[in-house]
Amino acid sequence: MSSPKHLRIGVFIPAGCQLLDMSGIDIFFMLSPEYLAACGLPAPLVALGISCAIYYISLPSTGPEVELTANAFLRISKTITDSEVQPGMLDVMMVPGPDPRIVSDEDTQSFLKSHAEWRGENGERVDILSVCTGIFLVAQSGILEGLSASGPRALIPRLKKEFPDTKWVDDRRWVVDGNMWSSGKFVIRTVCTRN
Repeated sequence: MSSPKHLRIGVFIPAGCQLLDMSGIDIFFMLSPEYLAACGLPAPLVALGISCAIYYISLPSTGPEVELTANAFLRISKTITDSEVQPGMLDVMMVPGPDPRIVSDEDTQSFLKSHAEWRGENGERVDILSVCTGIFLVAQSGILEGLSASGPRALIPRLKKEFPDTKWVDDRRWVVDGNMWSSGKFVIRTVCTRN
């Protein structure tokens, strides 16, 4: 199977999130031909790079910026209503960890569910990457029912109670089940580079 020459990635942050949880997305940019060339790598290595477009997505009501931990702010580049980030337009949807007490709204749940359920003409799917407490947003959307998933180890008992139709794995840092990737913490950086 050949590698894609362009990845379209969404980082979905409907409310704030942990800065470190969303930082792993940078590994994709670091694999781009533009970055590899800037590093002065040989042309054959640069040719192996994968260009990517990364969209930081939130709800229209969030405004132009979303607050992250560490008093950082991130400029939102798209909202869930923009055509560039609708189902079928992204290859990867990353969901970094928000406050674990979050209760997502219907728009958030519908947006995630529509991406998880989308199927292309040739069987393509959107890979959903959940990082740390991002698992709460993913689970609240209903897309983990019947699947295996992981989350922060200390929160697994709560996840089991709130989402009993998911097979919670507490002895692995990350779990892959179909197009669903979940991790208990920011090890998603490692997860992303293993596939």
